[in-house]
Amino acid sequence: MIAASELDVLAATLLQHCTWPWDQPQWPPGAEDKFLALAAEMRSCLTDEDRTHYKPEACIEARGVEPWSDENVIRGKLRRLLYEQMLTLRAQWFIARDFPDSVLDSSLPDLAGKKNDDGLISAGLLKRHGPSSFLYRQTVVHINSIAPYELQLELARIAANCSDRLRLSLDPYDIHLAADFLFPLRKARWRGPAFNAEQVLQRLYEPNISTVMVRCPESPLEETYFSLHPVERLEITRTEKTRRLAFSFEELVPLNEEHRRVGYVGTFLFHCDLLLGAKCIEEVSFEHVDASYLLYRLDRYESRLRSKQTDKIKANAHHKIFYLVRSSFDEWRSLLIHTFPRDELVAEYLTGDHQKVI
Repeated sequence: MIAASELDVLAATLLQHCTWPWDQPQWPPGAEDKFLALAAEMRSCLTDEDRTHYKPEACIEARGVEPWSDENVIRGKLRRLLYEQMLTLRAQWFIARDFPDSVLDSSLPDLAGKKNDDGLISAGLLKRHGPSSFLYRQTVVHINSIAPYELQLELARIAANCSDRLRLSLDPYDIHLAADFLFPLRKARWRGPAFNAEQVLQRLYEPNISTVMVRCPESPLEETYFSLHPVERLEITRTEKTRRLAFSFEELVPLNEEHRRVGYVGTFLFHCDLLLGAKCIEEVSFEHVDASYLLYRLDRYESRLRSKQTDKIKANAHHKIFYLVRSSFDEWRSLLIHTFPRDELVAEYLTGDHQKVI
């Protein structure tokens, strides 16, 4: 068996250079040699169970050439172990609020020093530089990689138009000198389900109790789609206050074997305060809108899934992704959809209509 400490070191190195196990051409110097050394150590302990269990990873490794050779199984298994160890380390760093060798802190101490108590930095200090990146002096920085890519794009767009109202979580490692930075290929963007604004306006002001929504597939195609983007349930809490309504949306995911091996589960929480008194969409205003990444240790998340919505089971840690003050209806709708880019239950709650995804 390979030593856990050696796997930890390589996993931490890849995390700090913003590369994943399958991005080998972009690995930092020396990482490939460590990977090959670990793979050599694994040859003596390869089992028939490994040959069966890691077939998918072996196929990816082989790219069509002898897909189930022992060498491909070993490399595929090692990449999977590395990936899961990286998820474990990242969760531990978020809970400890400590990112070892943070490039943001070491390269841009003046910018890091402008973080607020939630670790957010004013978008007014940054200049948009590409689809989801920003320029600070001669350095390119990025929105924290825990945010869905669709949300990163939307936040970058809003930052270009209202930087004084928006604060962002920046990635501690994805930082480059502008002269060395190459723009990544633009990924396809999912714009989320569309819904009628007037329907939403009516629903927002209807008194209602807290809501729990689950998926009910109506066809084999929908069932297949839902298996690709699994959601256990969507919980919406609504609190009526003197001059505003507070909403929070949390998307809970089903537990899987990867969660059990990693030891942590992450969810997204969207929160907003709706100001009362609007008579039309143009008058709708939100005092603020924000989203956070919640991290649960496995045992606490199991309790969270078993609990009622009214039970107060808090996450072990939360990391705020953004905070926007004085949001318009269009900004709010766009940020909500892109925080949960594959969850049609959000639109179902807001409109009262079933959203067909296939």
